[in-house]
Amino acid sequence: MANRDTDETPSRARRLDSMPHDASRASIAANQRDTPAEGLFLAYAAIVPIGAGAMAALVVSPGWRPATIRLTIIWSAAILSFLAGVRRGDSFHTPAGPKPDQLLAVFGTFAVSLVALALPRPASAIFALFVGFAGVGLLDALAARRGDAPRFFARIRPPQMGAALLCLAVLLVAVLR
Repeated sequence: MANRDTDETPSRARRLDSMPHDASRASIAANQRDTPAEGLFLAYAAIVPIGAGAMAALVVSPGWRPATIRLTIIWSAAILSFLAGVRRGDSFHTPAGPKPDQLLAVFGTFAVSLVALALPRPASAIFALFVGFAGVGLLDALAARRGDAPRFFARIRPPQMGAALLCLAVLLVAVLR
């Protein structure tokens, strides 16, 4: 019986020949210029709980404020970790395999999310999250311009991460009250 991985049947050969191979088309997703509607919705839907948590931290009774702040930090770190996973998934589409800068962005973003969860002081955790979200906004936009991420990331990530940073600033105000 033939090994399926090396089986060069005529239909398999045709499928392989029909796949895009040139380096300028690293992936179909990387060439997508228009932001998919569901991508736009989900991008901002992930930020809404950060804003809601920050606003709630401003108005809840002092007894509930620490829990509200901590839950908002946890959600923010979870989103940051998810964004690291998104970049890791994009790196699988690089023709020659993941580049060192792609892996650095992935593991750096993930590490910042873990640091934010581990820091005992909320203000320090929020600062770490600021660094992480700002980094994602900058690095994803640059990666999109280089073709290492979907092209629409160049347009969607800076304002999306800006919204997250604004929400974290409000959360910081609640912490410092």
